[in-house]
Amino acid sequence: MKILVVSDSHGNFKDFYHICKKESPEVVLFLGDLTKDAYEILDVFPNIEFHIVRGNCDYDDLNTEDEKIIVLENFKIFLTHGHMYQVKRNYRLISAKLKNADIVLFGHTHAQYIKETEDGTLFNPGALILGSYGLIEITNNKEIKIKHKNLG
Repeated sequence: MKILVVSDSHGNFKDFYHICKKESPEVVLFLGDLTKDAYEILDVFPNIEFHIVRGNCDYDDLNTEDEKIIVLENFKIFLTHGHMYQVKRNYRLISAKLKNADIVLFGHTHAQYIKETEDGTLFNPGALILGSYGLIEITNNKEIKIKHKNLG
């Protein structure tokens, strides 16, 4: 299973569209800051499964959750934008979510980040507005590979 992880698109529909075409994911996980972009992409790619959470710039989106836990291929994944966990200050609060999930995904800082621990993995794909995103691949052997990608 190929999973595209995107955060902080901030109106960059063109690049969002481009990476969906290029990567052909089965699932897109959008971590906020312009959920409008994610919903527009969802309309263009109706066969892709989308999970969307809102960020601090999505104050006018009252219908999308701030965070959620999903399960893909038996991996529990926590999605949040990160602003409610003060990720620009440190990762202490967000790291605590690894007690309830195998993978914790967040954005907000606009900086790529990955840390694997014995409890699970913290992952920030970076900001699409700056040309970065992430991929998670779950193999047939149920192995998981998480990596950063950049447009180019």
